[in-house]
Amino acid sequence: MALIHPDGEFSDIDRARRRHLIIGKQEADGMSKIRGLLDPEARATLDAVYAKWARPGMCNPEDDAPCVDGTPSEAHIQNDQRSPAQRNHDALKATGRNVLASGELGKHNGPSCTIVVSTTLRELESAQGYAVTGGGILLPMSDVIRLASHSHH
Repeated sequence: MALIHPDGEFSDIDRARRRHLIIGKQEADGMSKIRGLLDPEARATLDAVYAKWARPGMCNPEDDAPCVDGTPSEAHIQNDQRSPAQRNHDALKATGRNVLASGELGKHNGPSCTIVVSTTLRELESAQGYAVTGGGILLPMSDVIRLASHSHH
């Protein structure tokens, strides 16, 4: 771009038009593909989050007590076998969890913004099966129970 467009002036209108983030349908294994284009501000914001929360030893779901504040211990770092891409994923998840827990999102159609799930008592008591989120996503019961341990019942 330095040769083609040396003055470096890019159109804010064009960037605004091109920005997007698409989350695909949930696949059979529960995973969802994402794709998109981030504008420079969104990229800089994620880079700042990842600089803190995607470092080795941070936000590791495999840890009994994941480090989400301060500096991870040497044990946290040494036990972290995740790839950089997996650490980015876990940092993004931790960011969303943090925003939900903050209460700063306010209300949406009445109740506070949160993850709402529906399941049967049998599935909950057996700790097997799935719950369905308010957005229609299937959530494994192990995730439901883990999320519920941090929630307001």
